[in-house]
Amino acid sequence: MDRTKSGLRRLSAVLVAVLGATAITIVSLPKWDGEPPPVVPVTEAENTATALQAARRQRQPVVATELTTATRLVSALPDGSLRAQVNAVPVRTQKNGRWTALDATLSAAPDGTVVPKAVDTDLVLSGGGRAPLLKFGTPGRSVTMTWPQELQAPVLDGPTATYRSVLPDVDLVLTAQSSGGVTQRLLVHKPQALASVKFGLSAEGLKVRVAEGNRIEAVDDKGEVVFSTPPAEMWDASEERRAPVGVETDATSLTLKPDTKLLTDPAVRFPVTVDPDWWPNTRKD
Repeated sequence: MDRTKSGLRRLSAVLVAVLGATAITIVSLPKWDGEPPPVVPVTEAENTATALQAARRQRQPVVATELTTATRLVSALPDGSLRAQVNAVPVRTQKNGRWTALDATLSAAPDGTVVPKAVDTDLVLSGGGRAPLLKFGTPGRSVTMTWPQELQAPVLDGPTATYRSVLPDVDLVLTAQSSGGVTQRLLVHKPQALASVKFGLSAEGLKVRVAEGNRIEAVDDKGEVVFSTPPAEMWDASEERRAPVGVETDATSLTLKPDTKLLTDPAVRFPVTVDPDWWPNTRKD
């Protein structure tokens, strides 16, 4: 009996020694403060198979990016089918690798220029000073226009930039179009014999020429029209008095020749608008 008690005491001593030499670490698991963060649903996926899986899992449509174009939106549905919405004209463009709804609203860029939010053809307008008045197109296929004098900073209103007093009693108004075009309007506020207005002009990968009917075309090396204008025209505030506008161009300039008879007609209602507008002849799809 004494031998048994002595053995138990020795075993107890060994256990105490082992436990004393062992470090026991208790790890506390993190606790959520309130509700766990919500799972952000997938709204679009580059791969169609991934879009179908996400749509089935979330039970809501997911855009299939690889099948979507400027005029077609393809969505994967929870039942495993695909749905396409087709528009007659472009309604979206790719920006930073994602499809974005077209929006011609103008704002100042960090470099001091003025740019639209998302349009079908790149467009950059002057933020004032000596910067080019406007540049539109894509790298290697673009047109740049300049104004001979320093420009005031434009007044921005949605898609429109107004450059005040580019000439005495004349404003220059540029309006971005979501489809990639830009309207270019001179607003003449008082009667005057404005015989000509000259813009600086340069083109990259394109040649600018005057076509039949006072239209302007920018063509590539194959002769295909990339950008063009409708026939240049001018009209008064009533829109009842109209006249054609002459156009001349060379390698470095574009000159508009308004009708001085209309500008000095006592019956004319001011302001008188002098265009033309630039439009792309191609569409991304």
